[in-house]
Amino acid sequence: MKQQSIHQDKRLHNLDQKRLERLTQLADTLSNTPENQKMTVFLNIMQEMRTNDLRFSTDEQELLFTILTENMNENEKKKAMMIRQLSSQLMKK
Repeated sequence: MKQQSIHQDKRLHNLDQKRLERLTQLADTLSNTPENQKMTVFLNIMQEMRTNDLRFSTDEQELLFTILTENMNENEKKKAMMIRQLSSQLMKK
């Protein structure tokens, strides 16, 4: 997903500029990461967010996950969903 489509995403319409810039950076990082490294990068981003007490809305998280999984086959998507669920549970703690 390119930066332009992030700005056009209706889910992010009311996002303030600083949060949109941060989300765009994260999305660009994921979309420019080789497929075999995306999961590691995604988990690192989640860790960084947790460390810095930065939280994105459900829609923002959904956009990042969409970018992460957009070119995965079905088995990879299932694994990613499982890791996402585990990550979500860890973020709540």
